[in-house]
Amino acid sequence: MLSRRHLLAAAPMVALAAPAFGQEANLPPRYGSITLAPGFMPDPFVRRVQAGGGIDLSKRFQACAGFVDQRPDVNLAWAGGSTIFITVRSSVDTTLLVNGADGRWYCDDDTNGHNPRVVFNPGQRGQYNIWVGCYERELAWVELRISEMPG
Repeated sequence: MLSRRHLLAAAPMVALAAPAFGQEANLPPRYGSITLAPGFMPDPFVRRVQAGGGIDLSKRFQACAGFVDQRPDVNLAWAGGSTIFITVRSSVDTTLLVNGADGRWYCDDDTNGHNPRVVFNPGQRGQYNIWVGCYERELAWVELRISEMPG
């Protein structure tokens, strides 16, 4: 299995070119929108989502793998000011794609074993569109986790 690591933290940061087609950040998210601010409780915030979809990320982004839906899974409105960790907990190989508040695209696969993690340090104020994908063309119920704490 190919391991692609594109961890986004204070260093190294990797942003992807905008897709020519595929992900639609303006579509309503499949599992809702949330608003969080520094010090939110409970931490981590957890939302159960079905990962995967029919869009092959590797055909839209050179440095990204996995399959996602066209619509984001969750939209996060972040108040800004502190680091945010966006992770997935699952028993299958998952990937993350995030359209950040800065308008750039971020992707990760396998930072924590088969689970991805995208870190914004500090998290800029604004909206983050989040897609949870599966490395293989499958669907799986997983936990999307947003936290101010690593791990």
